[in-house]
Amino acid sequence: MRITRQTAAVIIAGIYLLWLPNPARCGQLWPLPLNQSTSDRVLFLDIERFHFKSIGFDSDILQRAFDRYEDIIFETAAYVPRSHSMKQQAELADKGIHRLKVYVATNDQSLNLQTDESYALTVSAPTSTLEANSVYGALHGLETFSQLINRVDNCCIRAAPPDAEEDGDIEMPHLGPAYAQGPAGMQSSQHCRLLSKHFGKNTVELGARKESQPEQDELSQELQQFVHDIQGLANVLYSSPPEGGLDWDYDEQAPIAHQPDKTSDIWDMLEDDDAFEDGYVSEDNISDDDDMDEDGGAGLGRHHKKHHHKKHHKKRREHSRMYLINTTAIFDQPRFPHRGLLIDSARHFLPLSVLKDNLEAMAAAKLNVLHWHIVDDQSFPYQSNTLPRLAEYGAFSHAHIYKPADVLDIVSFARDRGIRVIPEFDTPGHTASWGKGYPGLLTDCYNAEEQPTGEKGPINPVRNETYALLWAFLREAAGLFPDTYIHLGGDEVPFDCWQSSPEIKAWMREHNVTSISGLETYFEERVLALASAAGRSYIVWQEPLDNGVKLDSNTVVHVWKWWWPVSAGAAVAEGDVSGSQAQNAGMCQLSSGCRRPPGAQLDAAPTGWTNEIQRVTSKGYRALLSSPWYLNLGPYAGEAWVDYYTVEPLEFDATPAQASLVIGGEACMWGEWVDGSNLMERTWPRAAAVAERLWSSRDVRDVDAARPRIAEHRCRLLARGLAASPGTGPGFCPQDASL
Repeated sequence: MRITRQTAAVIIAGIYLLWLPNPARCGQLWPLPLNQSTSDRVLFLDIERFHFKSIGFDSDILQRAFDRYEDIIFETAAYVPRSHSMKQQAELADKGIHRLKVYVATNDQSLNLQTDESYALTVSAPTSTLEANSVYGALHGLETFSQLINRVDNCCIRAAPPDAEEDGDIEMPHLGPAYAQGPAGMQSSQHCRLLSKHFGKNTVELGARKESQPEQDELSQELQQFVHDIQGLANVLYSSPPEGGLDWDYDEQAPIAHQPDKTSDIWDMLEDDDAFEDGYVSEDNISDDDDMDEDGGAGLGRHHKKHHHKKHHKKRREHSRMYLINTTAIFDQPRFPHRGLLIDSARHFLPLSVLKDNLEAMAAAKLNVLHWHIVDDQSFPYQSNTLPRLAEYGAFSHAHIYKPADVLDIVSFARDRGIRVIPEFDTPGHTASWGKGYPGLLTDCYNAEEQPTGEKGPINPVRNETYALLWAFLREAAGLFPDTYIHLGGDEVPFDCWQSSPEIKAWMREHNVTSISGLETYFEERVLALASAAGRSYIVWQEPLDNGVKLDSNTVVHVWKWWWPVSAGAAVAEGDVSGSQAQNAGMCQLSSGCRRPPGAQLDAAPTGWTNEIQRVTSKGYRALLSSPWYLNLGPYAGEAWVDYYTVEPLEFDATPAQASLVIGGEACMWGEWVDGSNLMERTWPRAAAVAERLWSSRDVRDVDAARPRIAEHRCRLLARGLAASPGTGPGFCPQDASL
């Protein structure tokens, strides 16, 4: 085996650490890093002198992170119960850390599926170092550094002597200065190259990673002409925010929101060039509305008051506390590039403060995608300036709306934590709320006598006006959500309404479309073509592929069905119009609320989703997994996190090529039974179990070893002001008494 430079550095660091004396270790990490060498030598942060220092490419994102992690390190209360061993640690800590030098090798701040999130951290005294290819890798390294620290209250603090920097310092070897792959046999899928400062600033651009838009399949001439025609129609109908929208039958109920006006923050920001950075708006440019509670009066979460970033400076630090940390060398990178959490703000509105708390918890677990299921049948809280009636008539009330400024705020807040925001606008099903403002968008349903029932079904797929509205909507959404991906849903379409419509049946005869699956294909092809024209790649739920829809080869298929076994007679696939899903008989669906049978073990029947993901990847599509990670299904008593933790996403008969198509997964917290009052407690720390499965190595599977770490991580969240329920049975966190 060829020993690379960085592999040798890791080995040397490990041997060096074994020689260092003294007992006990400090903070336990979640998720576990790819490679970690930790000694029993205990250091302490010099309270008077410790600071962060950027020595590579600097950025506003990094400086705001310095401010944030200074707060996290020095203002977070102790969350590990004090013990005799901690007192021993404090007595043995004899070297102070003055600074953490942070070297970011490139100035590329694009955040996408290809972003390099690797980092190398060396904890030593008086100088610790953090090296990363991108600022987002540096953010992960700062989170790891903060988790390594143990706090001991009511202890005599000691400072390092002034000349410590020149006299007998403890300097750990770097995991560099350059590496081309991970430690011993763990080659990076990114083939990343971290360039140390020793190579000089003139060479760092070699390591820059440019954002790359995956190539779409070339559209057929028919679809190209379709997109051109629809864009022309949309320009006529939606050249400016319409007073009346499409000339369709309109529900004359009183709207719940007023027409957007140009006095709002969003219009000021659109005219302010300094407010934007690479397509994102800075948090500093988003002001609070003093006359209205943006959280609908809920006042929930630690972000109830708008979080304003301050200039980086030393803050008052608690001198009766010691901050202990072991000498450590870490090289880390994620196993999967897409590590997400779905939240649902349509079934219950979620205040901005709760969304931000959730993003903080995601950053602490190194999740990097917020899948924002923002609208659904129940409500349409997303305010579109182009199609104002969607929220005016579709939201629960005027207080339950996300304005464009709110969206920009969340996107910017997430980006500062290395988190992408991918919105989901599900079509053609789950669109009842769309029809409240634009009733002609939906299909009229008929009975067996071809008499209208008065009910509305999915989006009507045979009208050009439908696609003009969708084009105007997607074009606007692409301007607010900068991620290269958009989730277009496609699940649980009630085809019976389409089948009952005389208008649709006549259209099908005229256009020689002989099946409902053919009609679904017609719709999906056009919606995906419009998304491509808006500059977005797309994710869809598994149903379009299951139903035989021809998808672009770049489509990401999101697998969510079939986990626990039920009787074959009870396993009827929703929307299966062609019998194509017969091979899945015997598996229940999460949408029907299936639960694990009493006494069933986790590995009893994972064949449903494994068969599905095998089928998806065998067709050459990239896949996301959510089937075994539906947090909303509970149970909320017991160690449900263990079930999520022991899932293996690649536990199916996969070739290496198929395995490479599984880009990650998402935990899902659907909103039927959660709102701002309980979302955090229901989600955390259980979502952290999924986070470690998607970040850490495949062989990190020991539940007994994970149990004390996830218990500590739950206490960590509480100490940071983030709600999280107990996950490991009886026990306590120091914060319990003040909750």
